[in-house]
Amino acid sequence: MTATEPRRRHSRAKGRDHERRDRRAALDVLLARADRRRLSRTEAALLREYVVEEQRTGDECRKANAGSTRALAEHREAADTVIRELEGDLAEARQRAADAEQQLAAVRTVLPTQPRPRLGLPNALAYEDGRHDMADAVRDALAPADQS
Repeated sequence: MTATEPRRRHSRAKGRDHERRDRRAALDVLLARADRRRLSRTEAALLREYVVEEQRTGDECRKANAGSTRALAEHREAADTVIRELEGDLAEARQRAADAEQQLAAVRTVLPTQPRPRLGLPNALAYEDGRHDMADAVRDALAPADQS
């Protein structure tokens, strides 16, 4: 099979479907004959064989459905667990973001609001022990966060 050829699916299922349809058509005929009391011994044996086969396939289907239902419940439970974990992570991330916003606001409140003193003033007045230099560095660091 090449990569461009479509895959054949359900070929066995189609065969079983044809067999089941044929068996049910024969069952209808045999049951009609049984209703009229015109069933031979051979037909009665065939009827029994078909009924047993239908029961067997019905039991197989119920067993497969039970397994599918069980697997579906397990997957649903696992998905619910992951959703709860993600919701917890989201709440935690939102709390961290709110805390970061509070810290950022606190940093901004301590930054000087007056402009840097003009140069030409005495050095101690111009820099106030480096306070404006530090404030400029903090503003520069916060600038990318402010622009987004």
